[in-house]
Amino acid sequence: MQRRTFLGAATAAALPLGARGDTFPSKPITIVVPVTAGGPSDVMTRIIANKLSEELKVPVVVENRTGAAGVVGLVSVINARPDGYTMIMAGANVLAILPNLDTKLSYDVARDIEPVTLVSKTALGMFINPRLPVKTLAEFVAYAKANPGKLTYASAGMASTAHLSAELLSNLAGIEMTHVPYRGSAAAVNDMAGGRVDLMFDGISTMTHVNSGQLRALAVNGQHRLAAYPELPTMAEAGYPGFTIELWFCIVGPKGIPQPVVATLNAAFAKVLRDPGVIEQHVRQGVELVPTSPAELMAFSNAQSARMRELIKARRITLNEDARN
Repeated sequence: MQRRTFLGAATAAALPLGARGDTFPSKPITIVVPVTAGGPSDVMTRIIANKLSEELKVPVVVENRTGAAGVVGLVSVINARPDGYTMIMAGANVLAILPNLDTKLSYDVARDIEPVTLVSKTALGMFINPRLPVKTLAEFVAYAKANPGKLTYASAGMASTAHLSAELLSNLAGIEMTHVPYRGSAAAVNDMAGGRVDLMFDGISTMTHVNSGQLRALAVNGQHRLAAYPELPTMAEAGYPGFTIELWFCIVGPKGIPQPVVATLNAAFAKVLRDPGVIEQHVRQGVELVPTSPAELMAFSNAQSARMRELIKARRITLNEDARN
């Protein structure tokens, strides 16, 4: 199937109504969220969508299309009309991790998506079962080395950022742990609190379990300490400066969206993501809003993909059916 390619300023006037930057948008916009409603990325998208609707003066609808670790939602957007009215809040898993694991994917990032903007980078905390006799990352690594192969780590599923975070720690620290994938983080956190798994990288909202004594937090994987939890060191401060894996999200659409429309969307998202009220609603959760140009988004995504490819190769990670279901 042929797709429309770049349309320069000289030909923009020939575009049909709704495809030019000066007439777009003229109807509701849909942002697909490829996970179930109520999760962190869904909540983030709805906050941004409400403000975007005010900025663009048309309804912005958030639609949850779940399945196959986000692939179902992404493919549905790739197959949509490339007019700027259908986009997706895509994450690292579908753009930088799964393409390096699954040779059967029906899409190609470079061929099939039109970048709009990077949206966010989120710090993940390293949480452990408090029954473990350790209180620092250094003590955890020493304990893992003294008990090779005995520790387990949970994740929100194969090919998730939490999964790759634990694998990166194993690679950098020279330890071995057994992966226990879950279908989402809620059940994983509950099992860790119950002592059935030992470690998990998860969003900062999990600090509520630390405050209640059910879990222990050792570090955060962001570039700086969190204002809400300044006592938690970064992974770099705790001895692992190479630990720079991030949970990130961006807005992309189907390849071929006219560039005047991309420019309109990019400018609108940039204004929303710099809004003090929107920032305040995210900073408490360790979420940094980072609007970029489309080119900057693609450079960032490509660099992240290269890093994940290197880690996947080093750890000999393979895909199983958990990541597709």
